[in-house]
Amino acid sequence: MFPRIYFGSTSLSVNKIKEEFKDYSLVYDNNVSKILSNYSKFFDSNNIYIHTNLTSEDYKNINEKCDSLGSKHIILFEDDSFDGRLSLVSKAKKNNLIFDCSLPLVGDVNSLKRHINNFLFKNNCNINSETLNYLIEICPVLRIKSKQSGSKKEILSYDLDILFKELEKIVSYTDKIHLSDIQNSSFNQECDIFEFIEQLLQRNNDYCLNNINHLITAMGEQGFLLVLLSQLNFYLVLSDCKARKIYDSEEIQKLIELRDLLGKFLDDNYNEPTYTTKVQNPIRIKIELSKNRNQTPKQFSQMINLVVDSIVDLRTSGSSNHAIPILISKLTSV
Repeated sequence: MFPRIYFGSTSLSVNKIKEEFKDYSLVYDNNVSKILSNYSKFFDSNNIYIHTNLTSEDYKNINEKCDSLGSKHIILFEDDSFDGRLSLVSKAKKNNLIFDCSLPLVGDVNSLKRHINNFLFKNNCNINSETLNYLIEICPVLRIKSKQSGSKKEILSYDLDILFKELEKIVSYTDKIHLSDIQNSSFNQECDIFEFIEQLLQRNNDYCLNNINHLITAMGEQGFLLVLLSQLNFYLVLSDCKARKIYDSEEIQKLIELRDLLGKFLDDNYNEPTYTTKVQNPIRIKIELSKNRNQTPKQFSQMINLVVDSIVDLRTSGSSNHAIPILISKLTSV
């Protein structure tokens, strides 16, 4: 039945459509009036028209004419913030023709890994665990709006569309992806922030202040602060382990992933809780263990507190033009 609505990742939506309608031709065209006026049941019945960024008039025409013409239409949305008052949307919702192809949330590594493995499997390509872990670390992030929980809010998700476009280039010339294939990828935004954090820990205030605007433009204030907070927590655990003379990388990985705490206690109904472990790359742990940091666990704790204070300031109508540079100056002086 048509029309249909898919929201979330364009790549996931198109793959889902192709799997369900293998014998049909997908036509990407936003000229709805031309499609409807020239539609032929004899020549065009095998076409499925894919649309994005339509006008209210386009939605109205599709809703009123597609049944009588027999034309098949699918509308793609980036998120679930589309207008439920539109007749087309109401009709699709009533017929259960709205499909969720949401991007995996930042931190849901298992979901991201599953999507990458599915992509590689469909393209008959292999990847080793080291390269896969690195790919997960540098996966670009995207801020999207969501109406989940009854209120519009921005959430951070892994940008599979950009990731898959880059992987498509790589699988076009090889059936096995190596670390060297992705180290210079065009989407490698988080490599920039890792270098930024490295300079931050070296108290290179000039470098950080000169490059912060680039990171904010690429990731947004929220994305930047969350990745920074995650990395500082990683360094805090590592520095604490060093102070306690714990050098076993597997034991350290358990501590970083909170496996000593997750699932240890029952929930309020005395049932075993369900949880998702944020898997850490063991290679990164070994690399960090080999470095000599000047910061102590106490200093990393102070830096985390400063980032949290900055997040609070921004959430209470603070200006990022002031809060972020002040935060950088404070962090380089810890």
